[in-house]
Amino acid sequence: MEGEIGGTAAKAEFDAAIIGGGPVGVTLANMLGFYGLKVAVFEKEPSVYHMPRASHMDAEVMRIYQSFGLSEALNRIVIGAKGYEFLNGDGKVLLKLDKPEGDSPQGWKYHYRFYQPNFEQVLRAGTERFEQVRMFLEHEVTGIEEKHGYVQLRVDNRTKHESIEVSASYVIGCDGGRSMVRRSLGIEMDDVGLRQQWLVVDVKLKREVALPPKGIQYCEPSRPITYVPMIGDYDRYRWEIMLLPGETKEEMERPEQVWGLLNRWLQPEDATLERASVYIFHSVIAKQWRKSRVFLAGDSAHQTPPFLGQGLCAGVRDAANLAWKLNMVVHGQAEESLLDTYQSERSPHVRQFIDMATELGKIITVLDPEEAAARDRKLLSGDTRTLVQPAPLLGSGIRLADGELAGTLFAQPRLGSGQLMDDAVGNRFAVIAEPDVIDNVSEETKAVWSRLDAVVLTDHGDELKSIFQMHDTAAFMIRPDRYVFGKAAGAAELERLTAELERKLHYVS
Repeated sequence: MEGEIGGTAAKAEFDAAIIGGGPVGVTLANMLGFYGLKVAVFEKEPSVYHMPRASHMDAEVMRIYQSFGLSEALNRIVIGAKGYEFLNGDGKVLLKLDKPEGDSPQGWKYHYRFYQPNFEQVLRAGTERFEQVRMFLEHEVTGIEEKHGYVQLRVDNRTKHESIEVSASYVIGCDGGRSMVRRSLGIEMDDVGLRQQWLVVDVKLKREVALPPKGIQYCEPSRPITYVPMIGDYDRYRWEIMLLPGETKEEMERPEQVWGLLNRWLQPEDATLERASVYIFHSVIAKQWRKSRVFLAGDSAHQTPPFLGQGLCAGVRDAANLAWKLNMVVHGQAEESLLDTYQSERSPHVRQFIDMATELGKIITVLDPEEAAARDRKLLSGDTRTLVQPAPLLGSGIRLADGELAGTLFAQPRLGSGQLMDDAVGNRFAVIAEPDVIDNVSEETKAVWSRLDAVVLTDHGDELKSIFQMHDTAAFMIRPDRYVFGKAAGAAELERLTAELERKLHYVS
């Protein structure tokens, strides 16, 4: 619900204050609201940004939205995404980036495209389900000060032209690549190795035009270009066009220049320009994601070139990782040290996506004709390579350090009841085990599961049975974000696994 705080002396108390009302911030607000936390979201703009930016999410992200009740609404505004081909200047295929059609092991399609303004409207509507979640539009956070046991924010109400103070137990900066929160904390960024200017052009077709159905990376030394079809609507298309040395933002954003660059695909009578803006594509990761009670998430913590379409996905994974941990700490179930695992788990995970996107960028953006010819000879020397999206392990944290499958994303099978697994489990820990294993664990272990509000699942169905057989195991312990804590071969091992989870969580009885 949209909120209002009046008076310069007013002070509101929240479990969490989120700075930035973009998709990552509002996703986190929905998650924390689902857990029952009292949340404030501060956004300096009056409404959803009217231009598309992010346009892709994967099955894991749709599964995350399923976990707090928004997948059905989002599924109405997305379309399935196809893969990419990397073409050289002669039109030969150098590489393929596979995006399979059909359902993935996560219970959703592998990839989706969406139109960001519609996407954000769904997320904001989702917050209205929770009375304790308040959206403060046209409120800009201008100061952050840590006090004893809470954080005090100075907030400018841009409509009333007054400043107020707001306090929250925790603050999360979801305020983008130019994050005020990150700057105010003095956190530096590690440069992973790519920084380039690109013109991003979005169009809406006026009439049917024959355009490629799949995405294409035009790896042409004369001008590298990325083509993105159908960004959430079947009549919306995107081109990302690399600026060459000496070209300026001002000249590249002129409509006549834009149409000149698009003329191999479209003419002005074919489509309306919705956006033509120059952006910097770069690869950076914050050196520190947490300072005491203040956190960074999304683009404020890391930025990636768009060549894998993982920018938004990474931010949503941040939110999913942090939300359940904040819930446990705020509700007194775990010590604050649990929150240290946010960066230790997420940073190495997102780094693998950034590294892959950066390497793809280096393939795409070769400008020297001789270097491009050498690249082509190398990549065309054998069978065409097909790349797949990485599936990294979480870094160290709430997972077994050396257990098989620990730190991987668990699949979402259909159970014998016909339900998708997450609909039965909810946003909780889960023990998924053979019935005889459950029968043979001690009452003490079952009491730990009860204190953790863990779901014990023995209704397997054929899909889950095949997972047990594939991994030759009898039990899994799954975290609220659906990553595997560990697996066990029998009751005794499951008891040890439970004790280790309780120890790692620093659980407060």
